[in-house]
Amino acid sequence: MTEGFWDGLYRHLIFWAGWVFTVGGAAASLWVGKEYAWIGALVLLTGVIALTAFAFQKHKDLKQAQEEHQAATSRLETELRALRERAEIAERRLNEVPANILVQLEATIRAHEFQALADVLGSHADYVARMTNLAGTVARPITLRTFVKRAGRLFVEAKLDPAALSQLRQDDPFRLEFKSPSGLVTPSALLHVHQLDPSKELVWFHVAYPGGEMAQIDALAEKQEVPGKGYTARPLCDPSRYANLDLTGVAAIIRTLTDEIAQLRD
Repeated sequence: MTEGFWDGLYRHLIFWAGWVFTVGGAAASLWVGKEYAWIGALVLLTGVIALTAFAFQKHKDLKQAQEEHQAATSRLETELRALRERAEIAERRLNEVPANILVQLEATIRAHEFQALADVLGSHADYVARMTNLAGTVARPITLRTFVKRAGRLFVEAKLDPAALSQLRQDDPFRLEFKSPSGLVTPSALLHVHQLDPSKELVWFHVAYPGGEMAQIDALAEKQEVPGKGYTARPLCDPSRYANLDLTGVAAIIRTLTDEIAQLRD
């Protein structure tokens, strides 16, 4: 335990008083003479006793400091051992997980990914089939009429006959393109079918990620409707690549094949 201020001051005063008393007394005894030599001897003895007491106190303080340091080191080593033991227990429990559970988990994840891929392929096959039919009813890219801003989102409308509208589904993707007066066609944004109105022969597309030139239309549409002159919508797939293929029922075939393959993988 660390000593207090007054205790330390008291001990040091005793030490220095004893030292001064010893030296001074020895000098005085030599000056007084031989008949008073016993006084010098007494002073010297007192100083030696004081110095011995001080040295003993220093040794005691050092021993106490060493004991406190040893105790702190022991506590730290105990805590480290406890942490190592907990880490070993956790590692041992993890290693005790049956290997077959990990294998089953891996198989489940793979089966899920396989099924998700099959769903994507089936959905895209259905989309391609409908876009191929759409190309048979609409000879040219879909002409867009007006851009409007609703609820902070940019939309554009187009007029299609009922046969063409019947091939569209919610969220079908299209590419927004702009044809300049010189005839240069450039992509502008991505469109998604937002709403169909067969009674009015209208389809509304949501303009996703408007940027570049579309940012200007987006800002202008905040105040008024913007004519879509020069803008058209084209399917993301190229229907001409599938013109000689019968895609009817391909999505169902893909899903059937997936189910059979999944059973073989189990």
